[in-house]
Amino acid sequence: MPKCVGIDAPLSYHGETFRDGDIEIRKRGYRILPLTFKGMKELAERGMRLAKRITYFSEVIEVYPHASSRVLDIQDIKISSTPKNKDEFDALICALTA
Repeated sequence: MPKCVGIDAPLSYHGETFRDGDIEIRKRGYRILPLTFKGMKELAERGMRLAKRITYFSEVIEVYPHASSRVLDIQDIKISSTPKNKDEFDALICALTA
């Protein structure tokens, strides 16, 4: 079992447009969609359900792959098994961040 799992979804939602962490990330120049958008709210609900199942086995963290890839300086990864699409790239970034 992994010690930590990174999920590309908000893992909390309290009805506010942005959480404190979202505001901090926005201050650093990264765009974040408001959690009050229907799709983001649904993503948060799905992420929280998934995290609840995983936390039994591992620590779970929320990852924003766009910001993580820039901080890790791997926006343009060039490896032999390059991910085939953005979702695979984001999953790779989540794993590396965790």
